[in-house]
Amino acid sequence: MTKRPALPALTGLRFVAAAQVVGFHVHAIVPAVGEMPLLSFLGAGYSGVSLFFVLSGFVLAYNYLTPDRVGFGDVRDFLVARFARVYAVYVVGIVLALPIFIRDLQHAGGIGSMLRDGIPILITNLTLTQSWIPAYACRLNCPGWSLSTEAFFYLVFPFAGALCCRESKRGLFATIAGGAALTYAFVYTYVALDADAVGVATAATEATWLNVLKFNPLLRLPEFIVGIALGVLFLRAPTLLGQRAAPLSVIAVAVIGIVLSLHERIPYALMHNGLLLPAYCLIIFSLASGGGRLAHWLGTPVLHVLGEASFALYLLHVSLLVYVGKAFSLVGLSMTQTPSLVFIYLAVAQLVSIAVLRKIEEPARRAIRRRFSAPGRIPSE
Repeated sequence: MTKRPALPALTGLRFVAAAQVVGFHVHAIVPAVGEMPLLSFLGAGYSGVSLFFVLSGFVLAYNYLTPDRVGFGDVRDFLVARFARVYAVYVVGIVLALPIFIRDLQHAGGIGSMLRDGIPILITNLTLTQSWIPAYACRLNCPGWSLSTEAFFYLVFPFAGALCCRESKRGLFATIAGGAALTYAFVYTYVALDADAVGVATAATEATWLNVLKFNPLLRLPEFIVGIALGVLFLRAPTLLGQRAAPLSVIAVAVIGIVLSLHERIPYALMHNGLLLPAYCLIIFSLASGGGRLAHWLGTPVLHVLGEASFALYLLHVSLLVYVGKAFSLVGLSMTQTPSLVFIYLAVAQLVSIAVLRKIEEPARRAIRRRFSAPGRIPSE
């Protein structure tokens, strides 16, 4: 397949989505950060994962599908490219988190806890299956749960993509609407039944059925399908928005910002699972269409590098937050007491992420593709 033109604004958008999640975890450790002017939205930064899922479906559709209803090409090449793209940095995330995980298990129950809980959790993480088990999904390296869910999406993509390619334009709009409706239905069912009997759930709530709703790949699949359908629609009609693309991207940002700022008034489960799907679809499609200052800014070289490194940032930032916090404590400092220290952490996390991109992620990606690609073929990324 001929390589399609890059969509630089979407690479920059990847960084924005990762930054949302980083901001959420920083806010959880240093609540004073969320009290700074215009930063109250950080309390809902977890919603950036939903943006990741839609964006993933869109980008994969753009890169791998054809708008002429032929559908998908070589499944092996696709899976090799996906494995090469994500697994090396994913393992780095596990290695970085492992000492913290072992320490926590020792505090919880010593060697018995390490054998009983630690080994199964480590195995499920290494095999990208932890998101199927509610109690394991957010253990070890918590951000890794979304990669476990994405691994399932990759297996589904060749079939879902082929089906979307057979849809008419009207059918694609129906798929997008249906995916959003199904996501909302899952959330409504959970809230209406109060399945965990916790009343009002929050980001701090730990409950079995809430974890199923948040992490289970089947329940998050509609968001990914929405992204695929949106991507096929873009391939069919890239100028659908015309000159309205630029102002609509700004409107989408405004809507997202307002909703995130009001997150405390919105049910947590709905905020976590797809409330902003329509706005995410609008901003992705409008930015892909190009034009306007926002698309130009997100496509600048600096944002491109940050976007490329965003995968490493996303997977490593929680562990780095622990390590940097420990380093501060060794010299008598605390991010909780001195919130401005957060900016040092953010700089360290970003520099480490760029270094991992250049020294580990990119070389490993090339090596894996050379090793496992079909003879004479190197799959696209």
